[in-house]
Amino acid sequence: MAPSSLLRVGLIPIGTLWLINRGQGASALAFTTGPAEQLEVTLPDASVVYLNEDSYLSFDVADGKRQVSLTGEAYFKVAPDPGRPFVIQSNGVRTTVLGTAFNLRAYPEEPTVEVEVTEGLVRMENAQVGQQVELKPKERGVFKADEQKLVKKPAPELNAQGWHSQQMVFRDAALGNALEEIGRYYNVEFKLANKDLQSCALSTEIEGDPLPDFLQVLETIYGLNVEQVGASTYQLNGGRCR
Repeated sequence: MAPSSLLRVGLIPIGTLWLINRGQGASALAFTTGPAEQLEVTLPDASVVYLNEDSYLSFDVADGKRQVSLTGEAYFKVAPDPGRPFVIQSNGVRTTVLGTAFNLRAYPEEPTVEVEVTEGLVRMENAQVGQQVELKPKERGVFKADEQKLVKKPAPELNAQGWHSQQMVFRDAALGNALEEIGRYYNVEFKLANKDLQSCALSTEIEGDPLPDFLQVLETIYGLNVEQVGASTYQLNGGRCR
């Protein structure tokens, strides 16, 4: 994932650190992770970043800003520094913070860029379409590339951060939406054959539970027949709302 112009300067047990030569002695840091790798790194400004798998992040300080580029997913704990905003560019979306904690997901193969805030205030914007939203704790901003639309919605359980926190909580959530988020958590895809079940309510908690345990929950609650149809794809057949 790292460009050919990068100079490799170190290897971390999970993930790789690079140094980007900017010329005239200046440099920026970059980090990459591969499949099933995650990386925790403390940036020079004391911000802490947890990088999810298949992700790339670069960090530089220029023009009075802490400038970051992200491809993939990361959870940020940004060190407060009012004089130097922390600005992240990701798939055409700019996210600006002063000091806060949030999750940002921006994989190039996915049609959305998502920011979910734990604490502080985050501004998410797309300059091309002239849209921006300000996100408070337990809110999520979603940019839909196909619609060129930026929306804000509540995220009371902060489930987008499940990969980092190892916890997800659902309270009367629509099953179809919940399965999409849980699929990300387990890195699998769920296909719900009975579309009438999309709006069924799901209330459950996941705290590091293995995938077979969650599949058993689906079978018990909804009477579903779970069939693995690919290396990471599960077909959910039959079933009924409770």
